[in-house]
Amino acid sequence: MAAYANFHVLLLPIVSFASLFLGSCLALETTFPATFVFGDSLVDAGNNNYIATIAKANYKPYGIDFPGGARPTGRFYNGRTIIDIIGEEMGLKDYIPPYLAPTTIGDVVLGGVNYASGGAGILNDTGAIYGPITMDAQLDNFANTRNYIISTVNGNDSSMASSINLLGKAVFFVLMGSNDFIANYFSPVPSFLKKKISMEMFVDSMVSTFRLQLTRLYDMDARKIVVANIGPVGCIPFERAFNDGSCRDSMNNAAMLFNEKLKSLIMELNSNLAESKFVYADVYNMFSQFIDNYQSYGFENYTTSCCKTFPGRLRGLLPCNPIAEVCSDRSKYVFWDEAHSTDAANVIFAKKLLDGDANDIYPMNTTFPATFVFGDSLVDAGNNNYIATLAKANYAPNGMDFPGGAKSTGRFSNGRTVIDIIGEQLGLNAYIPPYLAPTTVGDVVLRGVNYASGGSGILNDTGAIFVGRINLDAQIDNFAKTRKYIISTACANTLLREALFFVVIGSNDFIANYYAPIPLIPLRKVTPEVFVDSMISKLRLQLTRLYGMDARKIAVANVGPVGCIPFERSTNHQNTPGGSCKDSMNNATVLFNTKLKSLIKELNSNLVDSKFVYGDVYNIFAHLVDNYQSYGFENYTASCCQILPGPVLQSLLPCRCSPTSIVCTNRSKYVFWDEAHPTDATNVIVAQKFLDGDSTDMYPMNIRQLSNA
Repeated sequence: MAAYANFHVLLLPIVSFASLFLGSCLALETTFPATFVFGDSLVDAGNNNYIATIAKANYKPYGIDFPGGARPTGRFYNGRTIIDIIGEEMGLKDYIPPYLAPTTIGDVVLGGVNYASGGAGILNDTGAIYGPITMDAQLDNFANTRNYIISTVNGNDSSMASSINLLGKAVFFVLMGSNDFIANYFSPVPSFLKKKISMEMFVDSMVSTFRLQLTRLYDMDARKIVVANIGPVGCIPFERAFNDGSCRDSMNNAAMLFNEKLKSLIMELNSNLAESKFVYADVYNMFSQFIDNYQSYGFENYTTSCCKTFPGRLRGLLPCNPIAEVCSDRSKYVFWDEAHSTDAANVIFAKKLLDGDANDIYPMNTTFPATFVFGDSLVDAGNNNYIATLAKANYAPNGMDFPGGAKSTGRFSNGRTVIDIIGEQLGLNAYIPPYLAPTTVGDVVLRGVNYASGGSGILNDTGAIFVGRINLDAQIDNFAKTRKYIISTACANTLLREALFFVVIGSNDFIANYYAPIPLIPLRKVTPEVFVDSMISKLRLQLTRLYGMDARKIAVANVGPVGCIPFERSTNHQNTPGGSCKDSMNNATVLFNTKLKSLIKELNSNLVDSKFVYGDVYNIFAHLVDNYQSYGFENYTASCCQILPGPVLQSLLPCRCSPTSIVCTNRSKYVFWDEAHPTDATNVIVAQKFLDGDSTDMYPMNIRQLSNA
């Protein structure tokens, strides 16, 4: 027996499925060279046909709707598994064969193998009554396949360079864990573990074992691994039949506890295992939402099975068998038998996810094959570490909350930039590297480069107070050099036009130029209107130049309310606690933003196939400040990292956060990290608005929508 089968929702949007793992131009030119499947009856393609077990499905009416004519294949469905559907959508001519099939030999395995076994679990004693091939045993079988691949591919110069190349680019699916609850801890026959340990301890044992298994898979060269969590197993027909037709809350609570720990495990593995790309599929949430709206999908029954032995709600009590009664219209039933969904349900889930709903896949990549970043200290990932400038942040306490342990990376934050967080949410396995880092060479640039420099502006003389900085013109010059390398590869046409370009710049043109404390430049003599016009004219040329170098998807952030940053408040206190905003600066930025939005519309109209997106940081930030307490903040006027005491003086020194500064104990309660830069907690909110915001935040579309535009 296996748990409910709607892991079909693992089917990621096919338009972005390859880019979920491939990340570069490869995502647009090829599919996975092989697919390897591990799991239970949810994805068993017939392995249990060849072992002594009562968990079989190689008899009618199983397979009654299988493509090519009714035939029981050993799949626990009336039709196809999730893997079958994914294979079809990816253009595979044949379904992934079961490992134990006598025909799964020789070069057949180079296209992938299915090791799944109905009744199996993460723990070796799970499903013992069914005699399954456990997860550990499935990994042993994969090791045998791997040995063949190594001996074959390494000696074959005609197709692949090496076995590691094939395995590293293959996709691995792991759909396991439901039976550890259904056929172990919550089994009608009490197991040894159930008698001896608590549910919390049982879940911990599952996660600990799973960690070892997934790490072992990684050690055997797997790099792209999709791991499904456990759905609401307490709601399958089998469990409802034992619970007067209702879901078993205790089982669902256990599944949710496991899922929470599994997501943390996926994050841990991605952080600790180099070049790994583990993906967490939140099947529980997906299935719950589907059930809540089952009628809108055309279903009439989600509580009982189509194939029934007993009448009424008890029909899910026994497995489907040759004498069972089968419903006449399988397309109206969510469940085929006591634990597995119908082919119709599989198709619905596939279509739902093909339409682009990827909110339940973590970390989820989009179709952006690369990301290129231009800007100032708000998005500088460390370029200023490598130039002579006063605008540096490569010292403590900057970076004290950076993922993976406190380290000063050169980011002007206690943690991540908005770009870092967006990258995480889009499924990137590593942060976009700074252009000047010595390791940003070769094929590394095919996944993107960060050119941003703290202190820079749209205008070339902006930021002169910091001495060294890389202005936007120079950043675009650097991109031109990167582009030359990309053009020399096979990626140029597809990569650049499908890549995401981020431009976050303009604040310093006000802070460190027109409104600088010291009059620095002749433009200070002009009116704000004339100054803003000069910024817009310059930015028009710069954005058009990017377009001329094949950039097509370009997100441009406007300027936030810079008159309200702690540094400006400290020079404008006017007997107001925390200081007052400088209205003159904010008025100038509002004027710039109005003209910038018009510029974005102009460029979209005049530049063929361009997709410029306007990010309204001013609106996002203003809303956050107006409602700061509802976001969980306690302070929005002063900086967390302070040099001088008091709300007015603590942000006044322009030397920024330093090793001798006093740092607040709870950074998550502060909007600002230092005198001009937000905390990691604030950046999370802004990043989410960029990704999923409505037209008041992102115009004419948000970043996720841009990915499919």
